[in-house]
Amino acid sequence: MDNKPIKQSEKILLQVGTIARSTDWKKQASTWKDKKGNLQQGFEIINYGKAPWRLENNDIQITLNNPKLTKAIILDANGLPKQTVELNKNRSQTYLQFPTNAKYVILE
Repeated sequence: MDNKPIKQSEKILLQVGTIARSTDWKKQASTWKDKKGNLQQGFEIINYGKAPWRLENNDIQITLNNPKLTKAIILDANGLPKQTVELNKNRSQTYLQFPTNAKYVILE
């Protein structure tokens, strides 16, 4: 976020994607022939579901070679600050157990 290499940066945005499905989402195994006549296997969506969306929790440990970073600002889905936590670190690295239900975190 400050146009510096990660090792020297003083502000880094982390963004995590995860599996998201609407409530009652359903799929079933399916086979079909492609345009060349080859048999393909996959899944057919049989119900797109409805709100609310259900997101799988993250399980990610982040390690950065940047000892300058001291805190993580957890953002809500709109990008607004929700919580601040201190980072674990040693002389050359910074560690963060990415919050299980977060999508965005700013490291400073």
